[in-house]
Amino acid sequence: RKVYWCTRLEGERTYMLKNEFQPNQIIADAFCGCGAQLIRAASKKGCRIVANDLNPDAVEYCKESARKNGIDVSPGNFDVQCGDAREFIMNLGMRMSESSSTTPSSDTTIN
Repeated sequence: RKVYWCTRLEGERTYMLKNEFQPNQIIADAFCGCGAQLIRAASKKGCRIVANDLNPDAVEYCKESARKNGIDVSPGNFDVQCGDAREFIMNLGMRMSESSSTTPSSDTTIN
């Protein structure tokens, strides 16, 4: 298997979408995996995504799935990178600054 998928997390994904994520919010996720939660937030709530995963296959699946769901996979909208979560978090302020300079300001959720 190239990526991990757990159907038992569906309840948590649904809860987050209904109760935590706000329309047009910026969501940062250091361990995004194949991006199921992020894709739903982007497509249903118009959230902007800044995400990371160490597994290059998961990053590619995430981007491909986002495209198939009609999401613009580009910096400032749905930006997914492959790398170490610690480095991603350490550089998050810089990435959020770059993202907000090209888009209107909004709340941010770090997942």
